[in-house]
Amino acid sequence: MHVTVRHILITALIAGSAMAANGCVHLKGSATPPTPSGLPTSPPSGVTPPPSGNCQAQNGAAQIVEISPDITATTDPTYGPIGESALAPANGFPNVAAVIHLTSGTSVQFANVDGANVDSAVGLGTTGFPPTPHTFPGGAQNPIGTAVGGTTWSTGRLAIPTGGTPCFSQTFTVPSVSPGTTLAIYFGDLDRYNTIPSGTAYRNVIVVTSTGAQPRERPRRQSILVHQH
Repeated sequence: MHVTVRHILITALIAGSAMAANGCVHLKGSATPPTPSGLPTSPPSGVTPPPSGNCQAQNGAAQIVEISPDITATTDPTYGPIGESALAPANGFPNVAAVIHLTSGTSVQFANVDGANVDSAVGLGTTGFPPTPHTFPGGAQNPIGTAVGGTTWSTGRLAIPTGGTPCFSQTFTVPSVSPGTTLAIYFGDLDRYNTIPSGTAYRNVIVVTSTGAQPRERPRRQSILVHQH
């Protein structure tokens, strides 16, 4: 962790004896969130505003993708610039973004672990990152769908964590792929994807492989490590 940016004030361990989980929360202090872009802050006609910032209970069986602008952008040799998200590590905070590797048949939740900003993950298809400015689907500020893939899906805007607890999205299922093949699922932050040309800092990829094809999931653990800054 870059101590020049984030200074640990409190570290607390929340026991989860009944849950096999791998969530990790990094709260980095308060600041004014950036002005949203892409979609208006008010929902389109007929769309119900998200209750309580869309926060759901953690699914102990799901893999956890942490989201925070503090997760440093990097350049993946296959998918190019990515940033703002990574699978939750076994311990601590994911300082640098990484492609999300999952296997068929798993489930996944996204978790806002940033103590200052509302974050989100919205599907961008399976053929590549769209150029900016990108028009997100109507209603993407609310949760859409329960499966990641080529159809429209969104976590909606995930609220700023409170009380040292992350804001979890709904649980998504991961599509099945044939043995020896992979599927790349692109996603980006609703409010930040358009703020930098081509969304270089606020986007990532889920790469799905068939069950048994060298799974690269993070090990689950029995508790949630909470960092407050």
